[in-house]
Amino acid sequence: MAFSSAIAAPITFAGVPLTPALESRVDLKPGLDLIPISRLELFGVSIQTSSLSGQLRFKRGGLTLEYLPLKGWLAQNNVLTYLEAPLMLENQVFVQVQVLTELGFTLTPPSDPNLASINFEADQDTPFVPVGGLVQVFDARASRGRTSRIAIDVSKGVNASLEQISNNKIKIHLENTFLSTGRFIPIGGESLSRARLVPDGLNTVLELEISKHATVQLSSLSNPDRVVVDVVIPDAPTPTPGLAPTGISYSLSNQLHLITLEAGKFKPFVVTAGLGGGKTALEYAEDAGAVVAVNGGYYDVTQSLSVDLVVSNNQILSYARGNRATLGLLTDDLFGTRAVWGTPKVRLNLGLNGKTWGVNTARAAPHPQWLTYFVGDGFVPTGGLGFTTIVVQDGKILELHDEGFTPALGQITFSLNPLAFPGFTANLNDTLTISTTWSDPVFASAQNILAAGPKLVTNSLYAINASSEGFDTSKEIWRKTKQVAIGIDQQNNWVVAFLESGTPEEFARALVAAGLKEAMRLDSGGSAQVFLAGGMLPNSASRAVPNAIVFVAR
Repeated sequence: MAFSSAIAAPITFAGVPLTPALESRVDLKPGLDLIPISRLELFGVSIQTSSLSGQLRFKRGGLTLEYLPLKGWLAQNNVLTYLEAPLMLENQVFVQVQVLTELGFTLTPPSDPNLASINFEADQDTPFVPVGGLVQVFDARASRGRTSRIAIDVSKGVNASLEQISNNKIKIHLENTFLSTGRFIPIGGESLSRARLVPDGLNTVLELEISKHATVQLSSLSNPDRVVVDVVIPDAPTPTPGLAPTGISYSLSNQLHLITLEAGKFKPFVVTAGLGGGKTALEYAEDAGAVVAVNGGYYDVTQSLSVDLVVSNNQILSYARGNRATLGLLTDDLFGTRAVWGTPKVRLNLGLNGKTWGVNTARAAPHPQWLTYFVGDGFVPTGGLGFTTIVVQDGKILELHDEGFTPALGQITFSLNPLAFPGFTANLNDTLTISTTWSDPVFASAQNILAAGPKLVTNSLYAINASSEGFDTSKEIWRKTKQVAIGIDQQNNWVVAFLESGTPEEFARALVAAGLKEAMRLDSGGSAQVFLAGGMLPNSASRAVPNAIVFVAR
């Protein structure tokens, strides 16, 4: 049904034109008044879409309207035959303006289709609408670095205030604003680790995780209107190492720094900054009370996500490629922590209703063809429209979700596309089992595991085999640069090595000459950084990285 014979009809709320302006389109399909779904936010509608299934879901108050390609439109479980299917035109999804009547609005058509507007008013039982009094939050963008900036685009000027939650957690409150759906922003910068924008009633909150050494500056800009948050680390001298504690020796020769930690006196751990976040080696050391810290494995800089196997405190946080050199840390009461080396492959398995399903990867974002696993931290969302996400606790299914949500700290979740796993059925309180299969069983007992590579030294011999570990020596990763490694010497003491400049081959030969028995390269170049006894080694980097290895006194 079309209300206007013109190309477009202005839409008003309670007789007042919307800001920004909104017009229906009648030129896209004869007989229909259409609007892009993104503009439903002007009416306080939460929008969820799934490119996977073509599903749409709109929410406002306690009302839900959704479109399923095989069923059509549904509202409160009733099929709505009067609404046409959504249209994908001009790289946008359009729906009829009449969808708003199912979300608590009264629609009044124009008396003169050529002149008058289409008017909407909220029904008495669902009166809330963010028009007239509330500011719409459109988007948020972030830059990363020593100074990071988040710009939040809004429909008009807004009052913003800052709340300090702790030395590294900040909340920015945007008063009288409307945000349709939350947004997680991975940054992994030196000053700003990660952020998320979440609706909070009639307000919007920007939550930040920042460096404890950073300060936050809040300002506003106009034309266009936006709120700007700058996170800055003040200029200050980098702390230098102090006197090494008993049990640690330090040497420097030909740009090769060696830190040796006596076996049994210090315990290494793999530590992380949280998915999409980052910290410097200095911060990791400060947080853990460590005497030595070194940056960890490789990662995707754009999202600050690890690309190889990471296990911290018995939790698989990132899956392995399976061919990179890997360090496992095994702890026992008699000998302390010992190292195991290899290139293990691991598979996480989920047992449910007599069947076993192999988990494809550990990540927050679901995948249309994979069963994914994620451990929540109360900050990062997982799941999504078109997926089934289960929350597991004590071997039982605690929750089932069919849209995105943020799991609590420590909650174990699995997400899948039901269309890709037709035999997978799950119900609340179903019993399930979670197990791991390792290609190298010795790693099954390791509480902390980190893959990086290449292996530099094996049994006191030069050991680089770049091709077997999947490294392309023609790429930048193999250039002459800062090099960092972790290893052990002939007495099984821990060794952290830092070469100020050289190739991986030169680094490996230097470590063989220095008497190391085993050594594995960690992420190097701009990530290479080593903390010792309260300060950083000379020429260490200060880049925020997603994980590190720290040593604490036993």
